[in-house]
Amino acid sequence: MRPHTTLRRESEGSGPEDRARQRVPALDGLRGFAGVAVVLSHLRYPVTAGGWLGVDVFFVLSGYLITGLLLAERERTGRIRLGAFYARRAARLYPALLLAIALHLTLALPVHDPGQVLFAAGLAVTYTSDLIRGVPMWFVGHTWSLGIEEQFYLLW
Repeated sequence: MRPHTTLRRESEGSGPEDRARQRVPALDGLRGFAGVAVVLSHLRYPVTAGGWLGVDVFFVLSGYLITGLLLAERERTGRIRLGAFYARRAARLYPALLLAIALHLTLALPVHDPGQVLFAAGLAVTYTSDLIRGVPMWFVGHTWSLGIEEQFYLLW
């Protein structure tokens, strides 16, 4: 009961941005579950066939959290600055993405068709790897989920 009381006390009198940025331990636990489910699926652990439950949980949580941030911004300022939203996302996601793409290029270029390697890197960096089937993605194959997420936010 104490954690609930603490969360409630912290949110009393807080502005919309403060409420949107508060950590909710239960959501952190769900994010951890989602990540473990996907990793176990990639390790071919039988109970997690496909890993789709983890991916679905992650998408739902991301949508919930991002929507909360956008609504808080609108409540606070009267509008949503999409440019600032995407700049924050790029600052958070692109360093790791660019590292993955550099690894992809370093390991795949010497042994695979350079055209396909560069095409896959281009799909990854533009968040469009989910749109084209049949392209070998080697070390950046996981970026399909980033593509779906970014396209969702664009439509949202």
